Amino acid sequence: MNPSNYTRYGSTIERPLQIAQIIIIIPNSFCVITGNILNLVILPSLKKTNESTKIYLVALAVLDLTTGLLNAVFSIGAAVNAIWIYGNICCKIVGLMYIATCDMALLLLLFMAIDRFIAIVKPLRYTALVTRRRVLISLLVSVPGFPGVLYLLGTVDKAFDNVYYIPALATCMVDSANPEVASVVLSAVFILVFFPIVAIATMYGYILVIARRAVRKINAQMNSVSEQRSTFSRQEWKATRTTLIVTGAFMISWMPFVLSHIYIVMMKNRLQPWVTFVMFTLPVCNSWLNFLVYSGMNTEFRHRLRFLCSSTTLCCSRRVLENQATEWSP
Repeated sequence: MNPSNYTRYGSTIERPLQIAQIIIIIPNSFCVITGNILNLVILPSLKKTNESTKIYLVALAVLDLTTGLLNAVFSIGAAVNAIWIYGNICCKIVGLMYIATCDMALLLLLFMAIDRFIAIVKPLRYTALVTRRRVLISLLVSVPGFPGVLYLLGTVDKAFDNVYYIPALATCMVDSANPEVASVVLSAVFILVFFPIVAIATMYGYILVIARRAVRKINAQMNSVSEQRSTFSRQEWKATRTTLIVTGAFMISWMPFVLSHIYIVMMKNRLQPWVTFVMFTLPVCNSWLNFLVYSGMNTEFRHRLRFLCSSTTLCCSRRVLENQATEWSP
């Protein structure tokens, strides 16, 4: 195995940067994996959150968990050894998976925005328009997003061939500075990033303008079932706030990384290794931020988290006591 065949930006990195990678990547991976496992356990059991929102949040947790596993399985080993040790094919797959998970997450956020838009703007038709079947179909649509765009652009082989190990990232990624993929990167960014962002921003902007007025109007019109509708409206608004914060955190975390790739393509000039590493660390951190968002904004999520932690602690304590009793028994 010759690592130089698939290494870009130099085959070695400075020792301080390598130490920083190890110190940051290991706890980051732990937080991502632990937080999203808890998300996958708790989110499906929430009774006050509507089904479509839960499905999207669970799917988002799966993607975040995938990012954490990629980091834990591959980036830690690469950071410790200061070189890619998993082979060329694995490098190509990992590099494209990072980009694919980002694209799928953004498409999920787009579908979540559409879901919230309908819930706030067309609340009386929400249950008819947003069904479980349609939500699941939207999940299936998000899966082939990135590969589908590459196929339409006729650049699947070109993208695959231009994934290299980037020591500053401690992982593999598409080499945006390569002129061969410059047009691919710009086209993919426009189709898969900017278009969804504009659509999401437009819908949430409209929601924020009319949400309060819509809630008051619905409550006034539905006096006969005011209690039920008022509760519905409040719950929908809380769900909208949660998804809005999740979306905002995603944008803030990923945009520097996306813009850095645009800068590399346009200027044909790579960033400094430390800057490159920070730009990539922010999106990875986003993969565990959602757990903090749910814990901070959803009372039911916090209650179930406390119950889960207390039950686990109690179970562990009982096992310890049972083992001690077994050891002491004659």
